[in-house]
Formats: sequence, structure tokens, C-alpha cells
Amino acid sequence: MSYASDNPTHAFGLDISCTDGPALPPKVERFTSSDQVLTWFSAHPDGPAPAIRLLCLPDVFDTDIVPTRQVRSNNDAPEAHARFPLTKEVIDHALWGAEVYRDLSMSRAGGCFALIDDPHRFILQIPSDDGPFCSLALSKRGIVVKGVYLFSDDTFDPENMIEHETIQSGWRSKGLQIISLPQAIAKAHARYISECLSMVVGTVTEIETELLYAEIEVDRQQKSLYRLTRTLQGNSASLMNLERRARFQKQVVAAIECITMATSGRGGPGVTPWPALAPIKSQLDSWEYEFEVMPKRIENARSTITTLIQQRNEELNLDIAESSRRMTEAAMQDSASMKTIAILTMVFLPGTAVASFFSMSMFDWSADDGNALATRWLWIFFVVAAPLTIAVLGIWYVLAKRKERQALLRFRTSHPEEAAGLLAQRRGPSDDVEMQAVRPVSKGEK
Repeated sequence: MSYASDNPTHAFGLDISCTDGPALPPKVERFTSSDQVLTWFSAHPDGPAPAIRLLCLPDVFDTDIVPTRQVRSNNDAPEAHARFPLTKEVIDHALWGAEVYRDLSMSRAGGCFALIDDPHRFILQIPSDDGPFCSLALSKRGIVVKGVYLFSDDTFDPENMIEHETIQSGWRSKGLQIISLPQAIAKAHARYISECLSMVVGTVTEIETELLYAEIEVDRQQKSLYRLTRTLQGNSASLMNLERRARFQKQVVAAIECITMATSGRGGPGVTPWPALAPIKSQLDSWEYEFEVMPKRIENARSTITTLIQQRNEELNLDIAESSRRMTEAAMQDSASMKTIAILTMVFLPGTAVASFFSMSMFDWSADDGNALATRWLWIFFVVAAPLTIAVLGIWYVLAKRKERQALLRFRTSHPEEAAGLLAQRRGPSDDVEMQAVRPVSKGEK
């Protein structure tokens, strides 16, 4: 992983003050050149020292290369593409041991931990998925806490989050103000998880209701069930992302408690938890129940959809079978009709042939005694009719045999083993010759 050669000019600085009264808005410093970033960040603040001096970089995924999202769509090694959007000098000034922050920024799963040796440090990065993102590194420098903060959208905008946090003046001497921004991030992150989890639960509930009670049109049932399956798949993926974020939330809570105990000198059994974390812990408990139950509900809905699809397919198979039965009955009726026609043909055809033959003008049925009944040209009829009949039968025989050979050749090509077995069963020499005639010719025989 490499660092940027210049600091981005769209970064801005925040000086966050401590107060025992209403929260004071942070003092914002806008930069017009890259050199101003490090100069402002490393300089001693004018006037009263702030509780926190924070270098902020907004919209990181739109303007800078961030390893967790830039590299995950590539097949190459992450080191070939990863670049941190700030210079190494800035990271070194913000954090002693900057490599721990650099290594964490390479992880898509995110993480959070507190280092309570001297000086105290707090490092945080939210899991990188399609949701809002932020990355934070803080360290105590005397009575001031300095750090860098990267965020993707308004969800983790530090100016909006910090206005709801109070940093007491007594915290400055102990460096306890280091937990104020992580605490604000944890609250904003909890709201995001709750909203997304509520949407997933609501969607799965709607699907369950539709499967159990709603009327699905028969002609559109298949498409409707496939749509529900795709929706469940999306909810399952969202649930996995939210579960990863909930585990990250536990790490944030544990890191904040670690800092508060180390800073306040509290520890051991029976320690009173940090009061501001109580609502977040309560949310974590409720999330755990949903994360345990929701996969089972999604799987049950999938099983129901599979059963409905199978039932629908069975109904279609029954309809097809009924249609086949009706077609078979119609074919049998046609066959019976054709049989009747054939019988009638056999009954009337001989008589018709005899009547047609003797009705020819070559016969004179009113001839007197001594005159011939049939003309001497009667032989012409047999000379023409016999060859014509033989020619018609010969053409039919040749065409039928040609189609039979073509069918045998296609069968032998597609099923050589079965064709060989049929050939071995044939006993007649004419049949053997015929099968040999349809045998494919190999290249060596050409």
C-alpha cells in the first residue's frame, strides 16, 4: 500500500472544543492548497487549545482511491492498486505507529481497537460494503487529541454528529475526549443498522404474508414466486452485511469501554459501565435475536416457495397428461374412422373396379350372335395399365427404402453400440448387406 503524493485540497479541518454547557459548534478550516493541510494539522492551534483537532476527508469513494472498495473488484494483488488518500506525513503525525491504521484500511471487514499504552490511540474502520463508510484514527498529544477522519456521505458527517455530543472540560486533562467521536459514530451507525434491519424484517414479513394469505394469480404464479425468491436472496445478502456491521459495533463498544476504564482508572469486577453505551448495548441485544431468527424465516419462506413451485409444476403435468389423454382419445376415434373407411373401401373397391373395367367402350354388350363381345384392341389396356402400376409401386418402394436407410444411418451415428447390437441380432444375409450399406465410411476407406 502506498500513500498519496499530495494531500487533497477538498479536505477540511475541525477544531472541536470542550464545554460543560451546551455543545459548541466546531471551528472549520477550509484549505485552498495541498501544503496547507499538513501545516494546519501539525501547527499549534491559535488561542485556547481545542479538545480534538480533526483532519476530515469527505466523499472518499467519489474522489480518492480507497483500498477496501477499489481492489475488491479486481483480480490482481491489492498492493498493486491500493493507495491511501493522504500523505504519509499526515498519517504519521496523526498516529504513533501508523502501520496499524494502514493495515486496517486494507481490510474490507473493518475493525476497531483501542491502544491504551502511552499515548492512548483509537483506530476504527467500518466494514466496506454498499452502505455508508467511515475510517478514523485518533491519538492523544498532550491535552489535545488529533486524528484523521474519512467518510463517504452525510450519515457520518462529523459536523452533524459532534453537535449532539458534549465534551466536558474535565476530560481534557485525562484525554477522555478521545471517545467522543467514536461514540457519535457508534450512535449514527446504530441508527443505520436499525433502519436497514427494520427494512429487511418488514420485507420478509410481507413475503410471508403473501405466501400464506395473498391470492397469487395462477397464470402469473411462476413469475411471482421467482420474484419473491430474488427478493429473499437480496435480503439474505443484506442480513449478512448487517450482521458483520453489528459485530463491528460490538468492537466499538468494547474499545470505548477499554479507553474509559484506562483513562478513568477504573477496572476490576463490579465496574459501572459507561452510561452513554447503555442504549447501544440494548440495541445489540435486540439485533442478536433478529440475526438468529431471520435466517430461519428466510429459509422457511424459500421452502414454501419451492413447495408452491413443485405444486404448480405438478398441476401443469396433470394438465399435460389430461391433454395427452384427450389427444389419444381423438386419435383412437380417427383410427376407428379410418378403419371403417378402409373396410368400406375393401367392400366397394372390387365391385367398382369390375364395373369400371366392363363399362369401357371396348365391350359391346348388345352385340349379335357372331359378333365379338370385346374389341380386338382390349390388349392396349393391359399393356398400359400393368407397366404403370408396376412403375408406381417401384417408385414407392425405392423412396421408402431410401428413408429407411437414412433413418438407420442416423441411428447408427448417434447410437453406435445399440446399432452394433441390432446388427448382431439380424440373421438374414440381405439384412446384413443392408446394414453394411448404411455403415458410415471411414476416412481410411475413402
